[in-house]
Amino acid sequence: MKKQMSAVLALGLALTMTACAPQNVADAADGRQAPTAVNTEAAAEPETTAPQTATENPVQTTETAAVESMEGTAALTRYDGQGYSIMIPDGQWRLESEWEDGRPVQTWESIYHPDVELEVQWLAGLSKEQAQGFLMADEDDFQLETQPDGSMMGRDTQDGEILFARFYPSETGTFVLTYSYPDTTEMAEGFGAGLSSIADSFQLK
Repeated sequence: MKKQMSAVLALGLALTMTACAPQNVADAADGRQAPTAVNTEAAAEPETTAPQTATENPVQTTETAAVESMEGTAALTRYDGQGYSIMIPDGQWRLESEWEDGRPVQTWESIYHPDVELEVQWLAGLSKEQAQGFLMADEDDFQLETQPDGSMMGRDTQDGEILFARFYPSETGTFVLTYSYPDTTEMAEGFGAGLSSIADSFQLK
Protein backbone atom coordinates (compact mmCIF):
# COMPACT_ATOMS: atom_id res chain seq x y z
CA MET A 1 0.00 0.00 0.00
CA LYS A 2 2.85 2.39 0.81
CA LYS A 3 4.52 1.61 -2.55
CA GLN A 4 1.26 2.43 -4.38
CA MET A 5 0.88 5.74 -2.52
CA SER A 6 4.49 6.67 -3.31
CA ALA A 7 3.95 5.96 -6.99
CA VAL A 8 0.81 8.11 -7.05
CA LEU A 9 2.57 11.01 -5.32
CA ALA A 10 5.54 10.80 -7.69
CA LEU A 11 3.25 10.86 -10.72
CA GLY A 12 1.34 13.85 -9.34
CA LEU A 13 4.55 15.77 -8.68
CA ALA A 14 5.81 15.09 -12.21
CA LEU A 15 2.55 16.38 -13.74
CA THR A 16 2.69 19.50 -11.55
CA MET A 17 6.29 20.32 -12.61
CA THR A 18 5.39 19.82 -16.27
CA ALA A 19 2.47 22.25 -16.01
CA CYS A 20 4.64 24.93 -14.34
CA ALA A 21 7.61 24.68 -16.72
CA PRO A 22 8.32 27.96 -18.59
CA GLN A 23 7.42 28.15 -22.28
CA ASN A 24 10.17 28.35 -24.90
CA VAL A 25 11.28 32.01 -25.32
CA ALA A 26 11.42 31.67 -29.09
CA ASP A 27 7.80 30.39 -29.15
CA ALA A 28 6.63 33.34 -27.09
CA ALA A 29 8.24 35.80 -29.50
CA ASP A 30 7.44 33.75 -32.66
CA GLY A 31 11.22 33.58 -33.17
CA ARG A 32 11.14 36.75 -35.26
CA GLN A 33 13.22 39.93 -35.05
CA ALA A 34 12.37 43.34 -36.50
CA PRO A 35 14.40 44.07 -39.63
CA THR A 36 17.03 46.79 -39.37
CA ALA A 37 16.52 49.66 -41.80
CA VAL A 38 19.66 50.79 -43.59
CA ASN A 39 19.82 54.10 -45.39
CA THR A 40 21.98 53.63 -48.50
CA GLU A 41 21.47 57.02 -50.13
CA ALA A 42 22.81 60.44 -49.21
CA ALA A 43 20.29 63.26 -48.82
CA ALA A 44 19.59 65.44 -51.82
CA GLU A 45 21.08 68.39 -49.95
CA PRO A 46 22.43 68.98 -46.46
CA GLU A 47 19.89 69.07 -43.64
CA THR A 48 19.05 72.51 -42.35
CA THR A 49 17.04 71.33 -39.34
CA ALA A 50 18.17 70.85 -35.76
CA PRO A 51 21.48 69.07 -35.17
CA GLN A 52 21.43 65.29 -35.22
CA THR A 53 23.80 62.66 -33.93
CA ALA A 54 26.32 61.49 -36.45
CA THR A 55 25.05 57.91 -36.30
CA GLU A 56 21.35 58.49 -36.99
CA ASN A 57 21.43 58.28 -40.80
CA PRO A 58 24.81 57.05 -42.05
CA VAL A 59 25.45 53.71 -43.73
CA GLN A 60 26.58 51.11 -41.20
CA THR A 61 29.71 49.22 -42.22
CA THR A 62 31.70 46.32 -40.83
CA GLU A 63 34.64 48.59 -40.08
CA THR A 64 36.46 47.25 -37.01
CA ALA A 65 39.05 49.98 -36.53
CA ALA A 66 38.77 52.34 -33.60
CA VAL A 67 40.26 55.70 -32.79
CA GLU A 68 41.56 57.13 -29.56
CA SER A 69 40.06 60.13 -27.83
CA MET A 70 39.76 61.42 -24.29
CA GLU A 71 36.77 59.07 -23.93
CA GLY A 72 38.75 56.00 -25.00
CA THR A 73 38.23 53.97 -28.15
CA ALA A 74 34.99 53.64 -30.10
CA ALA A 75 33.61 51.70 -33.04
CA LEU A 76 33.31 53.63 -36.30
CA THR A 77 30.37 54.21 -38.61
CA ARG A 78 30.71 55.46 -42.18
CA TYR A 79 28.93 58.74 -42.91
CA ASP A 80 28.05 59.15 -46.59
CA GLY A 81 27.98 62.79 -47.62
CA GLN A 82 27.46 64.26 -51.06
CA GLY A 83 30.58 63.25 -52.94
CA TYR A 84 32.53 61.86 -49.97
CA SER A 85 32.50 59.45 -47.06
CA ILE A 86 34.16 59.58 -43.63
CA MET A 87 34.33 57.29 -40.61
CA ILE A 88 32.92 58.81 -37.39
CA PRO A 89 33.25 57.25 -33.90
CA ASP A 90 29.91 56.11 -32.50
CA GLY A 91 28.34 58.02 -29.64
CA GLN A 92 30.99 60.73 -29.33
CA TRP A 93 30.07 63.32 -31.97
CA ARG A 94 27.08 65.43 -32.86
CA LEU A 95 26.43 66.34 -36.51
CA GLU A 96 25.01 69.59 -37.86
CA SER A 97 24.45 69.98 -41.60
CA GLU A 98 23.70 73.44 -42.96
CA TRP A 99 24.35 75.98 -45.70
CA GLU A 100 26.83 78.78 -45.03
CA ASP A 101 26.87 81.55 -47.65
CA GLY A 102 25.65 79.08 -50.25
CA ARG A 103 28.16 76.36 -49.25
CA PRO A 104 27.09 72.97 -47.86
CA VAL A 105 28.87 72.36 -44.55
CA GLN A 106 28.82 69.36 -42.20
CA THR A 107 30.19 69.95 -38.71
CA TRP A 108 30.85 67.27 -36.10
CA GLU A 109 31.10 68.60 -32.56
CA SER A 110 32.41 66.55 -29.67
CA ILE A 111 29.55 65.71 -27.31
CA TYR A 112 31.88 65.90 -24.32
CA HIS A 113 34.03 68.85 -25.46
CA PRO A 114 31.98 71.35 -27.56
CA ASP A 115 35.13 73.32 -28.38
CA VAL A 116 36.44 70.35 -30.41
CA GLU A 117 35.13 70.23 -33.99
CA LEU A 118 35.67 68.56 -37.33
CA GLU A 119 34.16 70.21 -40.41
CA VAL A 120 33.76 69.33 -44.09
CA GLN A 121 32.75 71.98 -46.61
CA TRP A 122 32.45 72.00 -50.39
CA LEU A 123 33.89 74.88 -52.39
CA ALA A 124 32.41 74.58 -55.86
CA GLY A 125 34.55 75.78 -58.75
CA LEU A 126 37.68 76.35 -56.66
CA SER A 127 41.03 74.64 -57.19
CA LYS A 128 43.12 73.44 -54.26
CA GLU A 129 45.20 76.63 -54.30
CA GLN A 130 42.08 78.81 -54.45
CA ALA A 131 40.54 76.81 -51.60
CA GLN A 132 43.68 77.42 -49.53
CA GLY A 133 43.36 81.14 -50.14
CA PHE A 134 39.68 81.05 -49.27
CA LEU A 135 40.38 79.28 -45.98
CA MET A 136 43.10 81.73 -45.00
CA ALA A 137 40.66 84.62 -45.50
CA ASP A 138 37.76 82.80 -43.81
CA GLU A 139 39.83 81.70 -40.79
CA ASP A 140 41.87 84.88 -40.44
CA ASP A 141 42.07 84.47 -36.65
CA PHE A 142 44.50 81.61 -37.29
CA GLN A 143 48.05 82.11 -38.54
CA LEU A 144 47.76 79.39 -41.17
CA GLU A 145 50.83 77.97 -42.89
CA THR A 146 51.04 75.44 -45.71
CA GLN A 147 52.72 72.17 -44.78
CA PRO A 148 54.98 70.07 -47.09
CA ASP A 149 52.12 67.65 -47.82
CA GLY A 150 49.80 70.47 -48.95
CA SER A 151 47.75 70.59 -45.75
CA MET A 152 47.62 73.69 -43.53
CA MET A 153 48.03 74.30 -39.81
CA GLY A 154 47.69 77.40 -37.70
CA ARG A 155 47.14 78.74 -34.21
CA ASP A 156 44.80 81.35 -32.82
CA THR A 157 46.94 82.64 -29.98
CA GLN A 158 44.23 84.95 -28.68
CA ASP A 159 41.62 82.22 -28.20
CA GLY A 160 44.13 79.43 -27.62
CA GLU A 161 43.04 77.14 -30.47
CA ILE A 162 44.82 75.09 -33.10
CA LEU A 163 43.42 74.32 -36.57
CA PHE A 164 44.38 71.70 -39.16
CA ALA A 165 43.10 71.68 -42.74
CA ARG A 166 43.21 69.18 -45.58
CA PHE A 167 42.16 69.70 -49.20
CA TYR A 168 40.60 67.24 -51.61
CA PRO A 169 40.28 68.69 -55.14
CA SER A 170 38.00 67.23 -57.81
CA GLU A 171 37.06 68.26 -61.36
CA THR A 172 34.31 70.60 -60.14
CA GLY A 173 35.66 72.00 -56.89
CA THR A 174 37.48 71.21 -53.66
CA PHE A 175 36.43 69.66 -50.37
CA VAL A 176 38.03 71.26 -47.33
CA LEU A 177 38.27 69.25 -44.11
CA THR A 178 39.27 71.12 -40.97
CA TYR A 179 39.50 70.11 -37.34
CA SER A 180 40.28 72.24 -34.32
CA TYR A 181 40.63 71.96 -30.57
CA PRO A 182 42.03 73.97 -27.63
CA ASP A 183 45.79 74.36 -28.00
CA THR A 184 46.82 72.51 -24.85
CA THR A 185 49.00 69.45 -24.28
CA GLU A 186 46.07 67.54 -22.77
CA MET A 187 43.83 68.18 -25.78
CA ALA A 188 46.62 67.46 -28.24
CA GLU A 189 47.26 64.10 -26.59
CA GLY A 190 43.57 63.33 -26.24
CA PHE A 191 42.24 64.53 -29.60
CA GLY A 192 45.20 65.22 -31.88
CA ALA A 193 45.83 61.65 -33.02
CA GLY A 194 42.13 60.74 -32.95
CA LEU A 195 41.03 63.62 -35.18
CA SER A 196 43.92 62.93 -37.53
CA SER A 197 42.75 59.30 -37.83
CA ILE A 198 39.20 60.42 -38.59
CA ALA A 199 40.54 62.77 -41.25
CA ASP A 200 42.58 59.90 -42.72
CA SER A 201 39.34 58.01 -43.38
CA PHE A 202 37.97 60.78 -45.66
CA GLN A 203 37.43 59.53 -49.22
CA LEU A 204 36.06 61.09 -52.37
CA LYS A 205 33.35 59.13 -54.16
